[in-house]
Amino acid sequence: MTKLYGLDPSDASRLLGEGKLSVGVFGFGHVGLPLGIVWCKAGAKVIGVTKDREHINMISRGESPFPEEKGLADRIKECLKAGRLTITDDTSLAASQTDLQIIAVPIPFDPSRGPDFSALEDVGAHIGRSLKKGGMVDLESSVPPGTTRGVLKPLLELHSELKEGEDFGLVYSPERIFVGRALEDLVENYPKVIGSDSEQALRIMSALYGRISKRGVVGMSSTSAAELEKLFEGVYRDVNIALANELAELSSELGVSYYEARNAANSQKYCHLHVPGVGVGGFCIPIYSRYVIDRARKSSVPVPIVELARKSNEDLPGKRATDLIDLMMKAKIKVKAAKVAVLGLSFRGNTGDTRLSPSLDLIQRLAPEVSEIAAFDPIASRVQFKYENVRRAAKLDEALSGASSVCVAVEHDEFAKLTFDQLAGPLKRPAVIVDYKGIVKGDKPKDRGVVCKVIGEPVTE
Repeated sequence: MTKLYGLDPSDASRLLGEGKLSVGVFGFGHVGLPLGIVWCKAGAKVIGVTKDREHINMISRGESPFPEEKGLADRIKECLKAGRLTITDDTSLAASQTDLQIIAVPIPFDPSRGPDFSALEDVGAHIGRSLKKGGMVDLESSVPPGTTRGVLKPLLELHSELKEGEDFGLVYSPERIFVGRALEDLVENYPKVIGSDSEQALRIMSALYGRISKRGVVGMSSTSAAELEKLFEGVYRDVNIALANELAELSSELGVSYYEARNAANSQKYCHLHVPGVGVGGFCIPIYSRYVIDRARKSSVPVPIVELARKSNEDLPGKRATDLIDLMMKAKIKVKAAKVAVLGLSFRGNTGDTRLSPSLDLIQRLAPEVSEIAAFDPIASRVQFKYENVRRAAKLDEALSGASSVCVAVEHDEFAKLTFDQLAGPLKRPAVIVDYKGIVKGDKPKDRGVVCKVIGEPVTE
């Protein structure tokens, strides 16, 4: 085994390039799998750890569990063929046989109980029991501020009986990927942020990531600073999306296109208004704001803007459901007898990830009020619905046929090719079409029995 902590950074970089370093990636999911692949391509022998047996089997066959990730399957095959990639569910094995341990397990947040560190604590204990003098550990999960120093470090020291900063190195280096382009983001698009409470650990990890990230490394003075940086990225977007939805509603009431005003406003470099929609989902932005709010309350620091934005985004699917029902009633549709088609189940466009999807929240709010909901998504992962009157349609035509209303909730490329006439054709009359993402093409139908609403645009009847 190579003792990374204590090496000259240039020697560490050279060993990686020569294929003499082994890396364990704990949590081989949406983040960990692409992360492991880029370390393989940089020269490391990688052991990926996941408890998902189906994913283990798929990756071992050279398949990607995440088909939306461009190029991932091909890179998996290349790493397997080169003998540099192993997949296992044995955490202890990976911890004991690798020079560098990278942690990418999720840290869920429950409003009543706060952050759930159980996965991190389990992995940290396993790594700690195998940690030797000269070891290096890198936490890349998104975490509440102070987690590296306050949760992971004590675990590693307890189980290893070693001292961080003296006997082993510890860094926090947040993932900065956009689902669907993870490999590109890791290598091409953004600098790699790395923070450590040890200057030596920072220099070594920066040298290693210097072989991976073409945009270089942003070194930070502490693990806490790097943790907070990551959360700031998500909180900014959470607040901006809440703002976008407010301004879109105002634009609609004033008879102005939000998209026209937004495009003009964003031509000024200090303005970056986002796109409205059904809400904010995924296992990132909603959780990040909750981390910040929770930590701020514990520190008695008010963050009213963050709290208000988070509540606004959480409430939005319910508001969209109420507005849709009001629109259907105004169009003389018998709501209780109506079928509603919902297009899109994932948390955003061109991904199959349905975690914390606002589209699913919309469906849950609508289901008790209508006769039937037919949901269609060409790429989303399997989902279970709470209500018996909700089903997943196999085809678009199946979802639309006989529906009184259709909602375009997710900006998949396939949906962006649709026209209002295509959507209106199979619907019962009277009918309502709502485009939450402003992506449907063509003019509104001239059929007076069809009401169309695009969020952020004036309603046409």
